[in-house]
Amino acid sequence: MKVQYLSFSIFLSLLFGIFSCKKDNGAKTNITFPRELYPTQITQKGEVKVYTAGGEMTDASQKEKFLGAQKTSFNLTFQPNVTTSQVLNSSITFVNRDTMMFSLSPEKYVAANKNGQFTFTGTKYQLPVDTADILYKSLKYDYLLIKAPFLPSGQPYSGPGVYFSNNLTYNTNMPFLGKPVSVGYGDYNTLRLSLFSFKFSRKLISGLNISYYSESGFLYNEFNSTVISKLKSNDTLAIQECFLTLKSK
Repeated sequence: MKVQYLSFSIFLSLLFGIFSCKKDNGAKTNITFPRELYPTQITQKGEVKVYTAGGEMTDASQKEKFLGAQKTSFNLTFQPNVTTSQVLNSSITFVNRDTMMFSLSPEKYVAANKNGQFTFTGTKYQLPVDTADILYKSLKYDYLLIKAPFLPSGQPYSGPGVYFSNNLTYNTNMPFLGKPVSVGYGDYNTLRLSLFSFKFSRKLISGLNISYYSESGFLYNEFNSTVISKLKSNDTLAIQECFLTLKSK
């Protein structure tokens, strides 16, 4: 049995700070930058849902069996300094009104605020993307994509607008590079960052051989429910949407 796990993590380091003092829309006090927001709680939008090509799985024992050891990726709770992922215990920093950084990453994100809905878009094409992948199709907010350069498997690439760390290299099976996109709601003092936990499994049959491909973790995005209709006969997908609330001190 071949099982692979995918985890999306965001890394940290604040490179610089910009100070500004402006009146925030609708706010009674001045907002200063840089402004750091810290996680305070995780709220589930609903229970864990498990889907196959035949529809939603309702038998509790079957759902539990499918989640298996990866059930710790679901029903997440926030406990300071005690969490299943360091990412969920990290802060974000608004460098200014239009720039945000995750505390575990040197990368900057363009912050667009439209009536209290923030969209955060990476500034570099840094993630290999297969647009046919079920998990990519499960994203409500698509990444910004460019055609990936052809490289021998495992060879790192660094070009205009492209960043690859030593442990992230282009996979020739992934035809695109993407700028990651996240979404949140609130203001510069309190933000609810959307994410969803997932486990995806596909049974692979080749002659008399049967193996399984599996991915699990969580994504900073919202779930696109139209992906359910795209599941194949040997696919199973578990999903739970959450909010990670962050507040300034």
